[in-house]
Amino acid sequence: MFEQIVLGIIQGLTEWLPVSSKAFLILTMVNVFGSNETLSALIREALLFHIGTFFSAVAYFWKDIVVVFKKIVASPKIVLDRKGSLPGFLCTTTLISGGLGFLLLSLANNVTTASVESTGKAITFLTGVLLIGTGILQLNAKNIGNRNEKDITRKDGIVLGLIQAMAALPGFSRSGLTVSALLLRNFNKVEALRLSFLLSLPIIFVGNIVLNFSEITRITSAQIAGIFTAFIVGLLTIKALLLFAQKVNFGYFVVGFGILTLLAGF
Repeated sequence: MFEQIVLGIIQGLTEWLPVSSKAFLILTMVNVFGSNETLSALIREALLFHIGTFFSAVAYFWKDIVVVFKKIVASPKIVLDRKGSLPGFLCTTTLISGGLGFLLLSLANNVTTASVESTGKAITFLTGVLLIGTGILQLNAKNIGNRNEKDITRKDGIVLGLIQAMAALPGFSRSGLTVSALLLRNFNKVEALRLSFLLSLPIIFVGNIVLNFSEITRITSAQIAGIFTAFIVGLLTIKALLLFAQKVNFGYFVVGFGILTLLAGF
């Protein structure tokens, strides 16, 4: 149970930060707890902890979720609107990132158990490179934007769908990439964080139900403790990030974290 609680804390902290939560979970399982599972099995196990952070986002953004569902029920055609439709934005992004993400995850099935141990350092090194790339992307993003929810377009949904799909594989930060993309598309920082959090809900839900259903049916009490830990820590992390959104430069943080990860790889 101790391992599951530790993994839950890591998930709760890293899901909303501009780092790859799956990468940190997998690196911890392999390098700290000595797991020798295949990469695809490690990804499936890591996805379980996303259930906790999924419900933390649901709890925090409950009012936004209710508004989205009310709009869809009142006018289903709203998902087809080209501008100003949050439901349409979420649907477009989820369809694209879900489809492409499934294809990317299928590639992980070619990784064998023996190769996990031999490529442990390579995964660590690659994670460091990807984290630094994410940080540089954020440092180059516009710090001041004036777009918000009413300015969302279908093109935004397509762009975010393609970018979010990359986060299906460990090493790519979903929140880091989506926040950076929203900033580059001139959304203000608080709105970029909020939209990034909302984008996580449908893709995490679909990913766990469709891709991880067999794991959920075999869930243990220890894993439930880890998921609950991820829920509590994730909820606290969301609140902290939104409070400090105007003060924290995520780019410098991620570059520094990436450098430390590279050193760990060496």
